[in-house]
Amino acid sequence: MDHIQTLNEVMESTNEYELPLCLRFIDFEKVFDSVSLVAVLKSLEHQGIERVYIKLLRNIYSTATSFIRLHQESENFKFG
Repeated sequence: MDHIQTLNEVMESTNEYELPLCLRFIDFEKVFDSVSLVAVLKSLEHQGIERVYIKLLRNIYSTATSFIRLHQESENFKFG
């Protein structure tokens, strides 16, 4: 409920000050669990996406790291 209230306040503030607003919702379980990066890159190639963009994505995901911050930070981990 806290997240919904926070979103509501942000939306009200952007309306009040006539500011643009873009929201993105990510299902982290699906992002990191269900799709193989190799399959995504092959699919992009099959759809005719230029190789330079596919190479860029491959490089991003092969070197990307992240961490989780709740009450303390986790160790960095690679994903992709």
